[in-house]
Amino acid sequence: PGPHEPDGARLAALGAAASWVQALGSCRGADVVASGAGDGCVRLWGVGDGLKGHELQALGDFPASGFVNALGVAASGQYVAA
Repeated sequence: PGPHEPDGARLAALGAAASWVQALGSCRGADVVASGAGDGCVRLWGVGDGLKGHELQALGDFPASGFVNALGVAASGQYVAA
């Protein structure tokens, strides 16, 4: 793969999230990012340092009703609204 293309193992770990992401959300200073897509799922990602800069690690997901077009994350980081 090229420098900006995930290898097979990373692509498998991303699963359905490798398709169209419609929304991203985070709160200032956090090391967690939320993503939402058309599959009705909100996924949480840990942001960490990797060999080539920052990398994402899948932390978990939860269902949302329908398409996720927007995300909001509370300043405390305790709540995500989709």
